[in-house]
Amino acid sequence: MTTQLGRDADVDDRLPVDQNDLARTATLSTADGLHSFAAASPDLACITDLQGVITSTNQAWRSVLGWTRHELVGYPFLDLVHEDDLDRARAAFDEARAGRTVHDLTTRWTTADHEWRWLSWSMTLGPGPHVYASGRDLTDRVQQQLETARRAVELRAELDDERATVAELRERERRKDTYLSAVSHELRTPVTLIQGAVDTLGSDWHQLPADEVAELETLVVDQTQRLSRVIAELLDVDRLSRGQLTAVLDPVELVALVQEVIDASPASDRVSLVAPDEVHLQADAGQLQHVVRNLLENADKYAPEGAVCVTIDADRRCVRIGVRDQGPGIPTTSLERVFEPFWRGDSAGASAGSGMGLALVAEFARLHGGRAWAEPVSRGAHLIVELPVEVPA
Repeated sequence: MTTQLGRDADVDDRLPVDQNDLARTATLSTADGLHSFAAASPDLACITDLQGVITSTNQAWRSVLGWTRHELVGYPFLDLVHEDDLDRARAAFDEARAGRTVHDLTTRWTTADHEWRWLSWSMTLGPGPHVYASGRDLTDRVQQQLETARRAVELRAELDDERATVAELRERERRKDTYLSAVSHELRTPVTLIQGAVDTLGSDWHQLPADEVAELETLVVDQTQRLSRVIAELLDVDRLSRGQLTAVLDPVELVALVQEVIDASPASDRVSLVAPDEVHLQADAGQLQHVVRNLLENADKYAPEGAVCVTIDADRRCVRIGVRDQGPGIPTTSLERVFEPFWRGDSAGASAGSGMGLALVAEFARLHGGRAWAEPVSRGAHLIVELPVEVPA
């Protein structure tokens, strides 16, 4: 027998009552109370057969989900459940029809307006046999919990970002200290040498042999040029940090430019150039000179005695400038760090420069639409700069 839930349940759905039978009168009174309770309850209540087809509902279905009793009776109970929750709901229904009471099954149910609401269900097997189910609307609570969880995730992400920012600031501070220490050495060394040479020439030049005077004069010129390059690098670093470093592109014949830099290098007698007769591209000549000069200075720093080979390869798409030395080489774990700002290899010693020379090489390559990297080799180091023949707009 199926009993219709709600105040408007048909009288015919109720058990016939013998007014002379007090037990049956008590049963009817209890049933009336249950009907009234279900009708007045804000929780959803329904009865289904053992196949899950709805046979009776209360008014809360309309107020909570928008479904009328006419729409629901004869409709499969589980067809209203969200597909992601369906397996759990079906398993719980199987538990209930097997005689085991189910509590607090929280699932999403569709409304008549095709929205979703979270309901917590309890189900038990009743007479008939039928499955009796009641559901409480938890949508507001679940949404609040989801919002709390979402906000917790956001706060955690914000905290992680702040920690990353603090770590980055600390790393920048460390790099700045390293850079300032290196730059102070780079500035102090030529200034000290120039000062010593000038003092000697100023006080004793008339007593010095001509060749020693010439050596001191050459030292002043060389160290002045070195000082000029360090200052130029400082200015480039400053412009780089402020995003003001740009490339001014003009037609450049690369082979002649590279040869000119090689000829001016202190290590020119150890440097060989393997290149085509001519290679033309659009580039910033000053920055390209800086690129080649820094690559040569790096090779000279790490391999002061060995030969250095400069190569130029070109096709219709790009140009590659390679500088290979015979020094101690670069550990495989450090290949990707060679062009990082302030990074300096261990084999050059504590006073090996500012750590910005190769970083500027990589930045100049980037400004031309190219890139720089360290190629793994069995001996020495091989640094490559790739530039497009036509710089993208």
